[in-house]
Amino acid sequence: MRIKLSLCSTKQRANTLLNCAQQSLTELAIAFGHSFLVRLIDYEELIDSFSKEDGIYILAAEETHKAETAKTLNFFAEKLSFSGLANVSLLKSNMLAKGSVLSPIDSSTSSLASFRGYLQAKKTDETALIKADEKILPVIEKLMFSPENMGDLICDYNAGSILRQIATIISGTQLVSFNILRGNEGNLYYVPLVGENLRESAINPYGLYFAISSALMEKYRLEKEALCLQTATANVLKAGWRTEDCLMAPMSENLIDTRELCSLIDEQIMLAGELMQD
Repeated sequence: MRIKLSLCSTKQRANTLLNCAQQSLTELAIAFGHSFLVRLIDYEELIDSFSKEDGIYILAAEETHKAETAKTLNFFAEKLSFSGLANVSLLKSNMLAKGSVLSPIDSSTSSLASFRGYLQAKKTDETALIKADEKILPVIEKLMFSPENMGDLICDYNAGSILRQIATIISGTQLVSFNILRGNEGNLYYVPLVGENLRESAINPYGLYFAISSALMEKYRLEKEALCLQTATANVLKAGWRTEDCLMAPMSENLIDTRELCSLIDEQIMLAGELMQD
């Protein structure tokens, strides 16, 4: 199967990260006998080719570029997932958010109309829509006291913004998360870049690799390959390996650079691939 992936960043400091991801995808393709076409493209090419060429598109950028891209490509919804991964939270509790928050991309009338059309197409009961009123309080209480039972939440714009923020803080997943931006012409996977003054070799790959895993499953239904990449990434994360941008880096004895961390994931990919092929 021919798999097409386009990786893009608005910042030069993400170049090392994208090059490492390209190498990791080569290892994944070899492990499962696929042909992956992985392109590193600039922002203008992403905007130009998104609606013209099919494939997986991933953008690593700052928050301002997410909003700009959503407006340019007419995305109407965003989804943030929480995997319940351990060893990423700064909290002492073992109860981590597990589920997702789906909401309109902004508060505009057009986004809300498209979002409602999307829910109708998915045959989703709109009465389940969480709004930023008194009905949001039990949901917040659940996130505070039993985040592992979070579930998949469908919200209006304001409620989505509130619940995403709460779940992110509780889980400590600011630097290992990604968003899926949904539009009529496809999905874009957005990975936030933080820390303007960070060196190119100090950016962690976790959010990007989890985004690629999710995209492989959702776009191409490559269940084994997606699970392999997800497992390899999670194993390295759980082992405590960190780059300087991670919140827990100052407390971590396993502080390495981007290339070294990605190499550890590559080793796990080869090992997991061998086990899954047996």
